Order: sequence, then structure tokens, then C-alpha cells
Amino acid sequence: LKSPPAVERHSRNKSPSSPLSMFNLFSVERQSPPSIFNLFSVERQSPPSLLSMLILALSLLVSSTSANIYTPNIDAGPVLYTGTDIESNQYKTAIGPFYESRKSTNGNSVVAIHPFYRRSKSELDDRILIEYLWPIGMHKTYHEQSYWRFLLAYGMNFDINDPQSRYRYSIFPLIYGGRSVNDKNYFAFFPFGGTIYEILGQDKVSFILFPLFFTHQVKDVKTKTYLWPIFSKTTGKKVQRGGVFPFYGYSKKDQLNQWTKRYVLWPFWNHTTYKAPGFEGYAYILFPIYGRAKVGEHSRSLMIIPPFFRFSKGQHRRQEYKEGMCPWPFIRYVSGPQEKKLYIWPLWGYRNREIEKKWFAAWPIISRKKLYRREYYAKRLLVLPFYQNEAKYRYAEQGKTKNRQEWGETDKAIARSLKLWPIMNYRRENNASHLGVLSLWPFRSTGNVERNYGRLWTIYSHDKVNDTKEDTILWGLFRWRRDTDGNKDLRLFPLYSSNKQISEDNDSCKWNILYGLCGYKREGLQKQIKLLYFIKFKYGKNIN
Repeated sequence: LKSPPAVERHSRNKSPSSPLSMFNLFSVERQSPPSIFNLFSVERQSPPSLLSMLILALSLLVSSTSANIYTPNIDAGPVLYTGTDIESNQYKTAIGPFYESRKSTNGNSVVAIHPFYRRSKSELDDRILIEYLWPIGMHKTYHEQSYWRFLLAYGMNFDINDPQSRYRYSIFPLIYGGRSVNDKNYFAFFPFGGTIYEILGQDKVSFILFPLFFTHQVKDVKTKTYLWPIFSKTTGKKVQRGGVFPFYGYSKKDQLNQWTKRYVLWPFWNHTTYKAPGFEGYAYILFPIYGRAKVGEHSRSLMIIPPFFRFSKGQHRRQEYKEGMCPWPFIRYVSGPQEKKLYIWPLWGYRNREIEKKWFAAWPIISRKKLYRREYYAKRLLVLPFYQNEAKYRYAEQGKTKNRQEWGETDKAIARSLKLWPIMNYRRENNASHLGVLSLWPFRSTGNVERNYGRLWTIYSHDKVNDTKEDTILWGLFRWRRDTDGNKDLRLFPLYSSNKQISEDNDSCKWNILYGLCGYKREGLQKQIKLLYFIKFKYGKNIN
């Protein structure tokens, strides 16, 4: 028996590099800052673990002398596999779908114990991502930034290399703290009191025994509220607001879009006066009976039993448009130069704009959408939850006119995603594709679900990169890898394995039953027969 290859020799094996695809599991690696997940660590010499002893035993039994894309180091089916994947990345799996590790030629890597733990790195993006039983917890670093989340607790550090950097943390909805962009430390314990910076679109929020006293501020606009939301007062440059909710309130703005708004016994009476040059007018609603609006020379709106019936008309880029709801939300329409829409919700509807076209039937079950981006256009058809089909295409004449819908279409998709729930999912981008059976996630596929849970229910997979293909059943119980040059590797654990490799100066092929109970090997003109693991018969001439 040949001794197992050393780890150093495995790392020196050279294999051709292949382009990255959207199906790579890689994301990130560098030293991450302390978080609630790694507060304590101890260095000591650990005794051999049960897993390491199992790997050593299996390597003595089933190891090969070298590893390349068609010859794994260790192949014990779903129990243990070490070698390379079809993109020539170092690849290991163990214990069926649960353990997986991968390292690419450019340094990207991933280590996962599905679905409990997954750590990935991307050297190119300088990013680390650690996930704990997603969506329970995660920890991510990106360049100098760090972010972690565990249930309703989260924290963020904007520069892990600077001890005085901006940071924040929270245990929603009770505790908030951190250091603001202006280098101010803050802390709040809801609802008792405190100050919070940079939250919910506000620069600063303060409260004491909420809702007894509450203030919030954006730039120079500051609002004070007592017994929120009853008594409030807002002051700032060109902005004033105040009121006793819901009895009376007002709001004034003296900037470019000048207006004055008032309400009495909200929501029953609301009135607005517009004063901007060229857009003078008014709007009012007597809820739930009647409403009108007139802004400028062309914009008009009429509301009857608001919000159920509304009819509007106006101008956009000197072209007229009409819009209506009768009644909302069931029937809605828009007719104008920039948009055409007709909804008879939830039975049927369509919408056509310059950047998208879409229609639906039996909402939300059936829908089709075409989206026009600058670099590509995309099509999507959904019949939820059973069928999902998405594809990206390049334009035939990109930039031909200002209207992207006139740039022309092509037949071949540059990327495609197809799901037949719960049977299969298929993904392809450029020269890489993946087919997986089963596919138990009923909603639109996301990266978080696929990378943490997808392997658990994928009992069959078919992968292709360039001219190399691989089929896998039950996480390695059956594995068949081949390419168009004639190289092949077929394995049915533990019963049978065969391998054929084609090269310019020397071809080889071999097969084994029960790892050497009976086997055959040919390299060039030299041949060998193996019986009962130890008995070998060699014949023929060596081509060398």
C-alpha cells in the first residue's frame, strides 16, 4: 500500500485556473475584530480529534499518489472527499452535506458546517463573512469596516484600525449606543431616556420617559414633542411646523417648493397652499367625502370618498397625462408619455415605462417583467411558488437612442436562473452552470439561503465549467466527471471507481472494485492487474 500524500504535497499540486462564476462560494478572509462571537480564545496543544483520526484512517485506505481535477487525494464518497472541483479549486467535503471547504487559486476560500456555521473570504474585495445558523447571527468585515448581528442585537465599527473611530450598537428596541460622525459618544435606554445619533434618517434623537418628551433633528431642522405625538413644535431655516394632534397642526416651507399645510381634526380636514412660482395652487380633503387639487395651469385632481376615487390630469415635459383610481386599490390607470398603466387588481394588470414593462394575473401568483438597465436588459416570469425563470441579455445596438427599449434584443442569454419548486433549480452565467435537485426553498432564490441550506437538500447536482462537467448524487456517493478531450473519472462509493486521462505523451486508465479487491491499470503500454488488494501482475512494455 502506498503511503498517503502529505498536506504540503497536496498544496503544491498545480492545476489550470478557471474563471470565477456567480456560483463560487467564496466571499472573504482576514483577521476579524473581536465581537460577541469571539470574545474568548485560548491557545494550547489540542489532542487529535475524532474527525482527524477518521481522515487519517481513510487516507491510508483510499488515497492516491497525486491530485488533479481527475484524481482526488481521498475519495470516501459522502464520508470524506479531498481533491479539486471542476474549477481547479482545492475542495473538501465530509459527513454528507454538512462539512464543506474550498480554496481557490486566487486565495478566496470558504469553510462551512451546514447550516450552523459558514466562514468565507475574498482577497479581491478584502471581505470576511461569518454566518451562524442564518439568519440568527452573522459577522462581516469589509476593508476597514466591521458589522455583526445576533437576533435583535447588532453592532458596527466604521474603522477597526482606529480605536477612536465611529461605531454603533443596539439591542432593539431597548439599548442604543456608540460614537457619532462628530466624535460624540452617546447612549440611550428606551423608554427611560438618552440620545441617539444617525438613526431612522435623523441626525439626532433624544427622549426622556418616552412619550413624555421626544426630540429629533435633521441638519438645522429641530422638532420637540411632548406627550408624543400630541404637542409638537418644529423650527429651522425656512421650515416651521407645530400643532396639537389631532386637533390642529400647520407646516410652512419657504424654500424653492414653497407651501403652507394645515389640518383640523386630522384626518377630516387637510388644506395646502402652494406658492412656488409657476406652481401656485391649492389642495384640500374633507375626509372621507371630497377633495380637490389645482397646481399651476395644468395640474388638476378630484377625489370622491378619498382615498377610493381619484381622477387627475396634468402635463409632463409639455405632454398631457391622466391618472385615476376607481376605486382604489382595485382599478388604477395612468395614460401619459412616460407611463401607461392599467390595473384590475388582483385579477390582471400591466405597466409600461421607459425602464420597465410588466404585467400580472391572479396577483401575486403570475407575473412577468422586463427591466431595461444600462448594460443589459432582463426578463422574469413567475408562477409562484412553482415556477421562476429569470434571464439577462445584451442589447443588439446599445446606445442607439435615448429610449433603451429601442436598442434591440438578442436571442442568447448571458445569464439565466430557473426554478421548478420543489424539484430543481438551474443557474448559468457565462461559461458556468449548475443544476440542483431538490430545491425546497419556495421563494425567490437568495445567496443566503443557497449557501447555507442549499447543500442540505441537493441530492443530485450537475455542474459545468467550460468543457468540464460533473454529476454528483447524494453528496459524493456517485460522482462522474468528464470533459470533451476524453478525460473521465467515475466513482460509486464504495463499490467501483474508474479513471481515464488523456495527454500528449502518455495516456492512462484504471478501474477498481471495492478499492482494490479487483482492479486494472494501464499507463502507456504497461499494464497491471490487482487481486485481493496485494497481488499484482504486471505485463506489457513501458512507453518510456
